[in-house]
Amino acid sequence: MHMSAKRFNAQLRRSRMALFFILLPLAVTSGGLLGFVQPALRLIYIVLGFSLIIFLHELGHFVVARLCSVKCLAFSIGIGPRLCGWRKHGKLSFGADPYDRESEKAKPADQLPPEQSHQNPHPVSGVQSDLPTTAHVPPHPPVVGDCDYRISWLPLGGYVRMLGQDDMDPTKISNDPNSFNRRPIWQRMCIVSAGVIMNLIFAAVCFSIIFSPGIGVGFPPAVVGQVWSNMPAWKNLHVGDQILSINSQQPRGFLEFTDLQMEAALSDGSTPVHLAVKRADTGIIEDVPLVPKRSDTGLLAFGVESIPGTKIADTGSDYTDPDYVTIAEHQSASFAQDLSQYAKIRKGDRIVAIDGKDLPDSASGQYPYLTMYNHLKDVNGKPVTLTLANADATMPKQDITVTPRLVEVPGSDFYPTVLGLSPRTATGKAPADSPAAGKLQDGDVVLLVGSQKDPTVKQMIDAIRANPNMPVQIKVDRALAAAPATSPATAPGAAAATPPASPVYAANTFAVTPQLHKGIAQLGVPVFQLLSSPRFIPPTPDSPIGMLNLSEEATIAAIDDHPVRDWQEIYSQLRSKEAGKPVKITFSDAGKQVSASVDLSKDDADAVNDMLTYHLGLRLENETRDQVAKNAGDAVMMGLDHTKKFILNVYMTLGGLFRGTVPADNLHGIVGITKVGYDVQERGRVWLWYVLALVSVNLAVANFLPLPIVDGGLFLLLILEKIRGKPLSLKVQTAIQTVGIVLLAGLFLFVTYNDITGMFMK
Repeated sequence: MHMSAKRFNAQLRRSRMALFFILLPLAVTSGGLLGFVQPALRLIYIVLGFSLIIFLHELGHFVVARLCSVKCLAFSIGIGPRLCGWRKHGKLSFGADPYDRESEKAKPADQLPPEQSHQNPHPVSGVQSDLPTTAHVPPHPPVVGDCDYRISWLPLGGYVRMLGQDDMDPTKISNDPNSFNRRPIWQRMCIVSAGVIMNLIFAAVCFSIIFSPGIGVGFPPAVVGQVWSNMPAWKNLHVGDQILSINSQQPRGFLEFTDLQMEAALSDGSTPVHLAVKRADTGIIEDVPLVPKRSDTGLLAFGVESIPGTKIADTGSDYTDPDYVTIAEHQSASFAQDLSQYAKIRKGDRIVAIDGKDLPDSASGQYPYLTMYNHLKDVNGKPVTLTLANADATMPKQDITVTPRLVEVPGSDFYPTVLGLSPRTATGKAPADSPAAGKLQDGDVVLLVGSQKDPTVKQMIDAIRANPNMPVQIKVDRALAAAPATSPATAPGAAAATPPASPVYAANTFAVTPQLHKGIAQLGVPVFQLLSSPRFIPPTPDSPIGMLNLSEEATIAAIDDHPVRDWQEIYSQLRSKEAGKPVKITFSDAGKQVSASVDLSKDDADAVNDMLTYHLGLRLENETRDQVAKNAGDAVMMGLDHTKKFILNVYMTLGGLFRGTVPADNLHGIVGITKVGYDVQERGRVWLWYVLALVSVNLAVANFLPLPIVDGGLFLLLILEKIRGKPLSLKVQTAIQTVGIVLLAGLFLFVTYNDITGMFMK
């Protein structure tokens, strides 16, 4: 039936009016929010990208369905109400499809116009008894094409509607020989799997283009940065070690750091993973078997971090971060001096030299961070001068001089005890709403908490947690005067005769009542090891130092006659000493100096050298290399290799979920994926296509799982139909679909909750 010109014009006007009322507010809003144009575009790009993936999936179903002579009633770009559409031999129409039988408000066949009735006098043989005797043919004259090619209002993917097939209602079947349910099983299998195959083809093509010569994507290589002390890689891998292959498997291109992470995360947690490691110091390739262990993230891991590069990711320093500055100023005597230097750092700057020594270019196969790391070990705590070059060379190079700081390696919560000595415990500033407000102050040295005298940080935390809502006596030393500034001549390794003066302290005692926060008793005040002062927790009375009977205010003045100002310098001096040899410790106590000679044990030597590492506090981007093919053929093979890798990763992730080695809270849905796609565009547009290819692989695998509703579930029903010789009853199919809807709805809510908590509550 052809609609009249009057009806056509009416629908066109309604569509234009609707479009006007949508676009006008958008135009007005965007005019006043020009600063949000780029963020809006990034969001639009990722939404359109996801829509493209879904559209291609449905296009795969549509193309194969047409090749199998299945009648397709509608193929839509976008979802929601129909905006406009066209049929072969028909006219362009706006609004509802004038040829759609469903728009006739479900009129009985005998009440429809003759050209829409089409009674089937010869039902197809072999049809189930519950099928109607009237074939569900396209509700339009034979001269008008079967399929309505339409554009729907919401540009989110698309869909194909085939005669005799409805994901949500298995009872919508047809007697028409060209309906989906009347086609041979092998054809239906091809149709069902076509969407998944299209997604995999899209991913492989995207990866191939991304890795083509002249494009490429930068990934952190599988080179070891920091090693966690409580993890399998500890003592087995070292900074700068390069992983060449995993279980003798080496991908095309270079091994990426994420490959190393995924291999650990998706392992069974009991089988050793063999790594071919090229040692940074010798260049020798060794086989290193490691059994992954659950990390703080909840995932299995080896306990290594990616090697940093030399590009500044953000201005300032970790030590000037507002969340850390309260503690940072108590970690080093040079803190105030370094602040002015950190203020000169510009985002995007690159460190090109250290103490006048040029750093190598990573393109040469060497890693500049490794050179810098080794140099910091060599200078052992002395100030270093960094030469910074601006990324776009619009500004001249500049030098900054900062003091390297010894920090605990990841996995180690506290600075070590050596020679029976460790830093004092101190408190930060108490917020106004904390239990310690008006009592504990920034820099208070803790002498007593409850019954624990001279507590370590851990002992203080344990004592507080053991007394929720109960008063706890806390005795502290409060500095009344700061120590005078010490000249740079007293830096580690320099000769200086006079040790720095100590501040004057006064003891204070408070009763503080810990309050429960998230089920844990807390004071609401930072507690840390005080490294900026050479004071120490008294050792046991029967130790060589304990026998000196030093007072609580005693300080370490020198190590082997080298004056020290703080624990940073104490540790630096001990790092240069040989295990098994005596070390002379000079103490300052009540204006007098007392010395003791103590052998440095191997454990103490290992503690100061292995459990502490020099750090500049700079926010550095990870080192990256471009994953790029040598030629077009190699790009195609790399694209296929990455597609295969991510397919296996999805299945291994599912296996980890069932084993319990992969926590369920690592699953993410459309909100989380959208955020990743939004954020990743900061690195360049090519990264968006990489994420889309990755999502396409995940969608393909997830869609072909043997679950109701999705393509894999339909494929499984077809296999059962082939085995049984007939399909399951409509009642059973309906029950299966209902269960599937409930499961998918529950999964959607769960992953959305994960996404929201991950974005706003962590």
